[in-house]
Amino acid sequence: YESTMDSYFWFPGQGSTGFIIASTNNTGTNNKALATGQAAMAEASGSNISAPFLDNHDTSRFSGANASTNKFRYGLLSTLSGNTFTYYGDEIGINGSGDSDANYRTYMDWGDGMETNGAPNGTATYPFGSVADQQDDPDSI
Repeated sequence: YESTMDSYFWFPGQGSTGFIIASTNNTGTNNKALATGQAAMAEASGSNISAPFLDNHDTSRFSGANASTNKFRYGLLSTLSGNTFTYYGDEIGINGSGDSDANYRTYMDWGDGMETNGAPNGTATYPFGSVADQQDDPDSI
């Protein structure tokens, strides 16, 4: 059927196998992943607006323990055409493990003393601290 939506999530860019993260590995066949992915996204979107992203509530969180790599990946994402999408928590580097929905929906640690009683799955980590911690850190992600 024909959709009336003019924007859509661009799934080929997301996750550890998506062209954005693959391009940061820069090895073997991945050394042209960003250019190839951008071209495919532009061709598929036509007159519509693509929404590239790294992760969302249906996928594993991409964030790793390396702040520079996280910044670089989001830098690459922000250079893409369309409406880039940032899933809550990515901006502070929330990690989560596992393959269940609860792992993907870990709460945001604002650092204001109003946190919940704990991660819903017990696997969330905040390697770079809370929002409040990072606001005072000029080198934060």
